[in-house]
Amino acid sequence: MTDTEREANAIVESNKAFYEVCARDYDQGREHFYQLEGKRVARDLQALRDECDAVPGTVLDVGCGTGFFSLAAARSGAKKVHCLDIDVTFLQATRTRLETQCPEVETAIHKADLGAFVSEGDEDLARIDLFILGSVLQYVPDCAEILAQLARRTPRAAFYITSTRFPARGRRLLENGLIALDYKLHKVIRRPKKRTDLPSSKVTLEVDAESLERMFQECGFRTRLCRYTSFHTGFFSRLHRLLARVMPSLGTYFTLVAVPSSGPERV
Repeated sequence: MTDTEREANAIVESNKAFYEVCARDYDQGREHFYQLEGKRVARDLQALRDECDAVPGTVLDVGCGTGFFSLAAARSGAKKVHCLDIDVTFLQATRTRLETQCPEVETAIHKADLGAFVSEGDEDLARIDLFILGSVLQYVPDCAEILAQLARRTPRAAFYITSTRFPARGRRLLENGLIALDYKLHKVIRRPKKRTDLPSSKVTLEVDAESLERMFQECGFRTRLCRYTSFHTGFFSRLHRLLARVMPSLGTYFTLVAVPSSGPERV
């Protein structure tokens, strides 16, 4: 094993240990935040569905967590959802929620990290119409290399990458101030419960959105890249949208959509 492989494995194992502790209480205090985020993701998936007839037929939710994106895909019309995560508690929670709330959708779970899942050449990859990678790439070592491999192997699939931070050096003081004020207002209004004590912090990596966009374009995909910020309150969400009209560079997170230039086959 090379030094790079050992470093990558160490990152995966560190994050695995982190989520093993907090998985059961992961959604605690996030209910209202999920409501606002759900509306944003639903709009994104509807736009993607309008563009790609085959989407979101069969979906792979990478780093499914407690099922936020899996449920969004199911509600937008997915026929089958594959859930991939390194934590068994997350996988069980996602499967239970899908089977309870969307029983008409077929569900499959896979316990693995993205690199291992792709390198093993799982036959399910060829059947995927849409890859959802929500709030996950910052935990994936060599994510650009893995995604390039995935894009080459699944040229007719679409990719929806979201809830991923731009590098910290690109953030504005204004953005950080809005985020801090938003959470203070959220705590006053919603009084969220304190989170369970967590172990040492998870390891996060910087993700170069522009490089990923170029990679997808080189692999024959059309792309859209946009910035945004997720808030806990509707007031700051609306305020941010107004500010973004005159300051397009505002946005802590990015969404990258990649669809085949030729368009996927109809299902």
